[in-house]
Amino acid sequence: MNIRALDYKNIVLTMTLVIVHVFFSIFNILRLTHAGREDSYAFTIFCLIFLTLSLFIVFFEWFKHKVKFNVTQYLFLVFIPLFISVIFFIENAENPVALQLYQYYLSFGVVSSYIGIYYSKNKKELTKSLKYWVLLIWLLTIGSFIELYIFLFTAPPDAFQIMHGQRLSYTLAIAYSLNLLFLLCRNKIKTFSICNSKKYTYVSVVMLLSKIVCIFISGGRGGFVVIVFSTFVIFYYAVKKKFIKAKILIGIIIVFVSIFFALPVLLSNEVIRRGYERVFSYITPAGIDATQASGRDIVWRNTLYGINERLIFGHGIFGQIDYLGGTPHNFFLEVLLSGGLIYLFIILLILLFFIYKFIFVIKNDINNSLLLPFISVVFVSLMVSGTYLTAGMFWFLGAYVFSYEKIIK
Repeated sequence: MNIRALDYKNIVLTMTLVIVHVFFSIFNILRLTHAGREDSYAFTIFCLIFLTLSLFIVFFEWFKHKVKFNVTQYLFLVFIPLFISVIFFIENAENPVALQLYQYYLSFGVVSSYIGIYYSKNKKELTKSLKYWVLLIWLLTIGSFIELYIFLFTAPPDAFQIMHGQRLSYTLAIAYSLNLLFLLCRNKIKTFSICNSKKYTYVSVVMLLSKIVCIFISGGRGGFVVIVFSTFVIFYYAVKKKFIKAKILIGIIIVFVSIFFALPVLLSNEVIRRGYERVFSYITPAGIDATQASGRDIVWRNTLYGINERLIFGHGIFGQIDYLGGTPHNFFLEVLLSGGLIYLFIILLILLFFIYKFIFVIKNDINNSLLLPFISVVFVSLMVSGTYLTAGMFWFLGAYVFSYEKIIK
């Protein structure tokens, strides 16, 4: 590969959209030490560099080409960040967690929104960026494999699965979803020429199997749910578009059948068995056992109490943190707790329009299929963990889809 031919602009923007996973992957590959948390100094400096570079790239391109924006784009550019900022200062949330949440929104949410608008107005750049998402698959995969190896042999399995498993499982799930998309849509999406070779196809199929096994080892429930959901979403899309060739389909079926038959052998390994049991610990013969969801049952119960106290107007976008001590780890519960039924009604209307527009965007251009792994990760993660305020992919999807204009062919 010619180093001079590398598109550093798209490399930076691509890495910024999944900056958390990129950080840990790079540090693992380089065997550098870090605190293992997202509040470490190394993580902060790393993010600031890429976030600043991304803003510079986006604004430079806009000024260079004298880009004009429509009303919808101005919502993400100015109004939403300003609205959330005003709410933060009005509510005067004293909880330091609220301040951190606001800072993370300004860092990850706003920058990702700007990147979404940038790509919606520069569709050729999104097409050019696809090859770097292929490289990102390898970066995330190799980094995850190394992290598994390091911690499984230096820390007790239980400690690893509690401290690192959830984040690692999401990293593997993102890599898996991208891997599956590019495998099923090969020859349809323009990437590196090697990606269309038979040998690379075989390697891609093996990588899918490896990621599934590694997610079991990590014990991350969220990542496993993502791969299940994204598998259905991406397969449905590929079948609908008639992209799946017989050989590819047979190969993938063999992978999943192999996992099924190899499961008893794999579970004989204590590390894999512990992870497997943790992944499915919340599933019982009687149904879903929320008490096995790492304390989320307590958080959700307290959230419901808070919702009942202020059903109409809620406790505030940041005021909810003063009440709960954190976020509910569920998108709809968070919406209800922070803004009540009024906020929920507004959000539901926005979601309905988003779904309608998202379907249009996916149908309009094959390159937009890149959004399928994003929507899978965002949907699952916001249902069981995190908050939409700091989810970069959430804001990228919103800005890109709502700002998107049809390509005239």
